[in-house]
Amino acid sequence: GTSQLSQFMYQNNPLSGLTHKRRLSAL
Repeated sequence: GTSQLSQFMYQNNPLSGLTHKRRLSAL
């Protein structure tokens, strides 16, 4: 569920996907 939502958001807004990955990396 979450992964699918992430992919959907990433396809619609790549920039948002990059920021999300940075947040995960920060953790």
